[in-house]
Amino acid sequence: MLLLGYTYVGYPLLLLLLQPVSGDRTEPHDGGHFPSVTMVVAVHNEASIIAEKVQNCRGIQYPGEFTCLFVSDSTDGTDSVLESETDGQISLLTLPERRGKSYALNRAMEQVDSDVVIFSDANTMYEPSAVSELVAPLADDRIGCVTGKLELRTLDGTSGEGLYWQYELSLRRLEQSLGTTVSVNGGVLAIRADEFEPLPEGVLVDDLVIALRQLRRGRNVQYQESAIATERTPSGIDDEFTRRVRIGAGNYQVLWRLAGTLFPSRALPAIQFLSHKVLRWLGPWMLTSILLSSLLLALLEPSVPTFAIVGTQVIGYAFALIGMKSRVARSLPVFRIPAYFVSMNVALALGCFHSSVAPTTGFGR
Repeated sequence: MLLLGYTYVGYPLLLLLLQPVSGDRTEPHDGGHFPSVTMVVAVHNEASIIAEKVQNCRGIQYPGEFTCLFVSDSTDGTDSVLESETDGQISLLTLPERRGKSYALNRAMEQVDSDVVIFSDANTMYEPSAVSELVAPLADDRIGCVTGKLELRTLDGTSGEGLYWQYELSLRRLEQSLGTTVSVNGGVLAIRADEFEPLPEGVLVDDLVIALRQLRRGRNVQYQESAIATERTPSGIDDEFTRRVRIGAGNYQVLWRLAGTLFPSRALPAIQFLSHKVLRWLGPWMLTSILLSSLLLALLEPSVPTFAIVGTQVIGYAFALIGMKSRVARSLPVFRIPAYFVSMNVALALGCFHSSVAPTTGFGR
C-alpha cells in the first residue's frame, strides 16, 4: 500500500521537495537554432484526416529548411490524397505491406537527410511555431531529444484534458525543472537525425524507446511546454480503453525485453523512470495484492480497522464500476476518478497479458 501511495502521491511530493534544493535547471534557449528538419509521419488508413495533417504541415512557420515525409502502408485511399499533395515540401514513401509502426519509421529514416527529425502522428496538429520551439533546445549538446506539450481534444473539439492528464503534465513540469523528464509524446518528439538507431521491429512504444536510449547515453530529455500540438482523443473511458491496453502492452514489452539495455545510466533519470513509469506499470498487481491481503487479514483477524480497510476498497471499486457504466455518474468526479484509475489499471493488466502471449499483434502498430 505504501508503494502504491508513493507512486501516485509520494513521488510528486518528492519532486516538489527537490525544487528549492535544485533550483530550476531548465536551460533557456534563444531560439536562433534553425537546423534542417524533416517531420516523419507514419500513417495507416488515415483518409479521414490526412488532408488536414498535410495542411497543418504546410502551415508550419519555421525559418530553416522544413519538409514532411509521410510513410504509409494504407489501403483506404490515404495514399491517393498524399500523392496529389507531393511537392518540394511534402513527400510520400509507400510500403508494400503492413509490418508495424517501428518498421515504417525505420524505413522512413533511411530517406531522411536533414539535421533533425520530428516524429509525429496523422492526428497530431502543430501550432505554427511548434517546430521552432521543439528544435531550439537541441542546440545544447546535453539534450538528446525534446518532447512538446500535447493538448488533448475530444472528437467534438472540446477539451479532453481531464484530471489525470493535468496530473501527468504537472509531473513533467516538475521533472523538467530538475533537468530532464522520462515521459514523452510520440506525436511531438524531436531528435538529431544522426543519433537515430533502428527500432526493434514490433516495438509498440517507439517514443519511449527513443527517449530511454538518449537517457542511457547520458543525455537529457527536455519537456518543451512552448512547443504545442493538439490531438484528437476518444471522448469516453470505453473508447480510450483499447488504446490503453496497447500502450500497456508496449510498456511491459519494454520492461520485460528491453529494460536491461535501456535503463537510464544516471541516478536522477533512473529514479524518475522507476517512479514515474515502472512502479505505475506494476499498479495492477499492487492493487490486487492489497485487496487480497486485506481480505485475508479481515478473515484471520476480524476487527473494525480490518473491515474498514476492506470496505473502503469495495466502495472505491463500486464507485469505479458505476462510473464505467453510467455516463451521468461519470460526469461527477467522485465516480469519474475511480473509474479512470481502475480502467487504466485493468488495461495495464490486459496489456501485460498481451505482451506475454501476443507481443506484436492486434494493436495497429
